[in-house]
Amino acid sequence: MSDIFQEVDEDLRREQITRLWKKYGIQAIGAFAVTVLIAAGIVGWKSYHAARAREASLKYQEIVRAGEAATPESPEERLAALDKIEGDLTPGYKLLARFERAAALVEAKRPAEAAKMLDAIAADTSIDETLRNTAQLKAALLLADTLSLSDMKSRLDKLAAPESAFRFLADELLGYAAFRVGDLTAARNYYLAITSDLSAPAGIQQRAQDMLDEVDQRLPPRAVGAKPAPAPPAGSKGPSPETNAQSKP
Repeated sequence: MSDIFQEVDEDLRREQITRLWKKYGIQAIGAFAVTVLIAAGIVGWKSYHAARAREASLKYQEIVRAGEAATPESPEERLAALDKIEGDLTPGYKLLARFERAAALVEAKRPAEAAKMLDAIAADTSIDETLRNTAQLKAALLLADTLSLSDMKSRLDKLAAPESAFRFLADELLGYAAFRVGDLTAARNYYLAITSDLSAPAGIQQRAQDMLDEVDQRLPPRAVGAKPAPAPPAGSKGPSPETNAQSKP
């Protein structure tokens, strides 16, 4: 008897499957086909996008080599070439392209635009802090001949902090800014902070020493022989005119 019930059950299942197939078979095939097409489309799109990204990265490297080799290709042409490939670059290459664009803008005699682009990189918190600091330092370098000492300090005081890896370059720029506006005492303090630190790179130390010699030639002998004052702390605005006036004999 159990065999009979099993056969009946199997017949009922076959009949049920047949009915379901007649009712939903076409829809099932269609749904399966759509799923396959969607999957194939996604794979194809990813493959296409990857190919475009590889092509764009190779083109980016060509643009960089053109700039490094000082070929006749003008900075404006490099900027136009970067515009064409930027949409296809991966995030890492997009960031490098922003630095490359800033360099091309400098070569095109458009330093204010380059500084603005570097400032945008420095303000982007999604970017690695070291790269942001690099952009901030580059922007300050571009603007060193136009900004006041106060403005330079607001840009560089964080980078000039004792724990900063950029402190010597920041102090060098701040020393130049002070020298340019005629604040020789502040300039001397910044350059002394570099030359008296044995951990400062040799190249920066030499440049700082050269500038220190120039500053000392312009300062009165009494000021040069006096005990050097510490460099202005991060966040300070330097000595006020009233303080300078009181310190004069």
